[in-house]
Amino acid sequence: MDPSSSISSELAIDEQAMQGEITTRLESELYKAAFDGNVEAFDVCPGSLHCLVTPNRNTVLHVYLASQNYKITLIGLIPFPYISFKAPAKILRSANFVGQILNRSPSLLLKPNAKGEIPLHIAARFGHANIVELLIKRAKAEYRDLENGIEPAKQMLRLTDKEKNTALHKAVRYGHLDAVHALIREDPDFPYSVNKSGESPLYIAARRGYNGLVTVIFDKCESVNHDGPCGRTALHAAVMAPDIRSTREILRKRKNLTKAADENGQTPLHYAAHFGYHRIVKLLLECDESAAYIADKEKMTPLLLRARQGYYVIVMEIINHCPGCCEIVDKKGWNFCHFAAVSSLIIHLYDMFLPANNLYSCRRFLDEEDIHGNTPLQVLAASRELSTFIVHTIKDDVVTTSKENLDSKKKEQISQLLNEVGTGEVAGSAVNPLRHNTIDLKGFDKAREARSVVAALIATVTFAAAIALPGGYKSDQGTAILSHNTAFKVFVIADAIAMVFSLLAINFNYLSATPIIVATRRRYGAFQFSLMAIFGLLGEVALVVAFVASLYAVLKSSLILAISACTVILGFYFFYFWLYYFVMMLDY
Repeated sequence: MDPSSSISSELAIDEQAMQGEITTRLESELYKAAFDGNVEAFDVCPGSLHCLVTPNRNTVLHVYLASQNYKITLIGLIPFPYISFKAPAKILRSANFVGQILNRSPSLLLKPNAKGEIPLHIAARFGHANIVELLIKRAKAEYRDLENGIEPAKQMLRLTDKEKNTALHKAVRYGHLDAVHALIREDPDFPYSVNKSGESPLYIAARRGYNGLVTVIFDKCESVNHDGPCGRTALHAAVMAPDIRSTREILRKRKNLTKAADENGQTPLHYAAHFGYHRIVKLLLECDESAAYIADKEKMTPLLLRARQGYYVIVMEIINHCPGCCEIVDKKGWNFCHFAAVSSLIIHLYDMFLPANNLYSCRRFLDEEDIHGNTPLQVLAASRELSTFIVHTIKDDVVTTSKENLDSKKKEQISQLLNEVGTGEVAGSAVNPLRHNTIDLKGFDKAREARSVVAALIATVTFAAAIALPGGYKSDQGTAILSHNTAFKVFVIADAIAMVFSLLAINFNYLSATPIIVATRRRYGAFQFSLMAIFGLLGEVALVVAFVASLYAVLKSSLILAISACTVILGFYFFYFWLYYFVMMLDY
């Protein structure tokens, strides 16, 4: 018999009884009273509290427990007047209100809302540990006559909502440590099953990076379920988080999970290698090196996955621990050199394959052919511009590796293979863009024109600033009045630098439109575009410095105003770059 069958049966009886009851809408005044915990407002309430529900069948207890009180404090962080922020501090809901409501209507203890959530689920979700303990005590007191031998409080703890979440699932999902302690302490020997999403409480804690909860679950629970969706385990989740503390704790308790594969045959080491989590890769290899030899359903090992992503450091880490895995190939017959040829930076290819680097003889894999007869060097020659010099530096074999000596059929074949490689993914995360010839010439021209306009504007502004110097001229001599001012000198130097960089950007834009460069746009266009972008950015930075210096020079008599204006301008500029970097990291 299901451990929670008795209480579930009672809930079913209550549901049937409710169909015969006339429910009363929880009106605004009573709703506010429930929200505020005002028990006196329900003294004059006609009818049973059991019948007072919202449209989603939330009772008075659901409304009260789903709310969180906050006290607001003002904390000044910046030594400027009127600058402060509000820091909310959570206050636990009062157990007195819950106790008095249950005294008046004990049936509310197990009454579910439209989602199948009883008050215990709501209290666990919002972290009301004191009320969780109260509800457990009331369950022990109210339901003593259950016949299946399971304690009534434990039966309540094991009840699930319509998504198959127990109270522990909810407390773990929202990171409420005290509530988790209270729930596990009452029922430590129950192996909590997965919800409809396939997540166990341990999996949820690991996936969200709650290393403290992972430790509590392992230490306090007698039987721990580590299952997750898609055949994953809690160790997969800890790697995806990524949380090295949770990973270390799970390895300490469940070392065998290093070889546990998901439905695609991918182990936690596959995940760590694909996502590029170097510290976690190193930790997993130190725990169990044999996981590096496990291939997924596409015959991809962690080394091949990482080589496909192009992160040289992790590739070398795996090879150092498990040199034998270099010999494993995927379904296409590609070894790690094939993938590195289209994903790694050129400098990393040199590091791996130059004769001076004899690391486990990586060079010997350069001649290994895939099932179509393509070697890594041929893939490199067909997929990367400027590859002839690179190939000849790595290996002197002009006949077989020169791009000009590859027939059109082989080039097309390699191109199709690259498209296939670029569509792979691990746990919903796509492969990084491959470093092959994918320059969009129309997009390139539009971006080039936009950058040339910016460079021209910077050149115009800097030229005008040089003519109309801040502070003006001495009428009898024609020299700058502020020529001996330090800030003015900074302005002149920064203005000159901005002019030089903007002119360089304009000249590179002009050169990129010459017939010779246009004919070789795919080969050299990206390099010139990068130089234009760098020079334009440096010119912009120099222009900002020049503007700030000129402001400071002319406002020196009003020091507070000068400092304030300069701080606002530089602060905004630095904030812009920080925000840009932050967004880029999120995308990565």
